Amino acid sequence: REESDGTFSFTFPDGGAWIFDWAGVVVKDGDQGRISVVRDRNGNGLRYEHVYQHNQTDLEFIRVRSSLGGMITATFGAQGLVEKLTDFTGREVRFEYYREGDQGGSAGDLKSVTRMGPPGDSTPPRATVFTYSRGFADDRLNHDLLTVTGPRGQTFLTREISSATDPRDPSFDRLVARTWGAGEDRGREKLTWLAVAPT
Repeated sequence: REESDGTFSFTFPDGGAWIFDWAGVVVKDGDQGRISVVRDRNGNGLRYEHVYQHNQTDLEFIRVRSSLGGMITATFGAQGLVEKLTDFTGREVRFEYYREGDQGGSAGDLKSVTRMGPPGDSTPPRATVFTYSRGFADDRLNHDLLTVTGPRGQTFLTREISSATDPRDPSFDRLVARTWGAGEDRGREKLTWLAVAPT
């Protein structure tokens, strides 16, 4: 519903609510329609502050403040993708994306997530790396997640996508097998896709 201050609220049956800046609210360009507050039934909340780049339309970062005092900042790059999350202790999680011509993924696919220690911590960064299908003329066959490799260099998830290139094939762009874990905990499953005639 629209509130007297011009914001729009969506209240859940348990009493929690999402509040959005709405068209009638005097806010920075681009804020209209963006979430402003998430509040649970006990009044604990998260408040979102959207900060824009010089063009005033593309996000530079979002600050998320809790009613208990903590804050997380999400920093965005020129492509509108999250590049970094920073918590109130200074710990960072960094995101890297594939670029045009890279092996392992197409432009915009998430390449790695790296956890950094807090300032002054000598713990080495811990990166998880992702690879995807790429190089197909039909872009629907690109961007499928293929592998996930952990910080220790161990690939703990492998996904196999159907080789079918005909969209009429029921297995087109479908997962046909996956392997996870390592050693005694290693598992594998296969999937079969069939065309079912309507009844």
